[in-house]
Amino acid sequence: MIFVFDGSLEGFFCTVFEAYRMGIEPVAIYSQNYDYQTGMLYQTAEIKTDFIQAERVVTGIKRISYNALEDIYTAFRHCDVNKDLAIFRFIKLLFFKKSAALSMLNHPDVVTFNRLRHNVEIETHRMNGFLRFRETDFGIYYAPISPDHDILDMLAAHFTDRYKNMPFCIHDVKRQKMLAYDGVICKIVPAKEIEIALSEQEIAMQSIWKDYYQSVNIEERKNERLQRQFLPMRYRKFLTEINNDIKRA
Repeated sequence: MIFVFDGSLEGFFCTVFEAYRMGIEPVAIYSQNYDYQTGMLYQTAEIKTDFIQAERVVTGIKRISYNALEDIYTAFRHCDVNKDLAIFRFIKLLFFKKSAALSMLNHPDVVTFNRLRHNVEIETHRMNGFLRFRETDFGIYYAPISPDHDILDMLAAHFTDRYKNMPFCIHDVKRQKMLAYDGVICKIVPAKEIEIALSEQEIAMQSIWKDYYQSVNIEERKNERLQRQFLPMRYRKFLTEINNDIKRA
């Protein structure tokens, strides 16, 4: 049977609950947010989100390991369309083997799950360093990003701690939502295309920063392969030292 849920974390936990209640091993689990194909060989069950059912699954995982639950939260942010089935299989193993499942590092379901979690953690770590804020003429700092995985809320703790009193917005342009912080409250809000006007100080700083970046670049020692290893091309779109906003602003 193929299970389809609303794409939320609570909806996924309800899918786990229903699979156990029905005694069915799903062949696929899909979010409504993705394009997916159903086959003629399998029935499709649409799962409704029930917060009570979701909490029962969360409680069951907590009894085994709080760390496992945190890892599930992290892996769920992965962009792979098949991640939900992989996480389900890890939870199934966790319920069967209890805490011993966490040490079964060679088990295929654990290997796949840890890969999902690790990919999300790596991109979050990279984004903490690659993100670039721009000062707008309103005094609010703005940073556009386009990560592979849905990690916007995972950036909140790092940047609110680093810039405690600085109002800023981190805009996930791919998913059309924004992490907004006013110096006190931090929350995620919907956000589509945004036009910003840079402050005069920001325009000057971007020009200086790009000149510095070019001046320290030694052409004879240029190593594109090594640069791509430490700074993948997909993260360069919003780096002000490479593509500044002066002309666009």
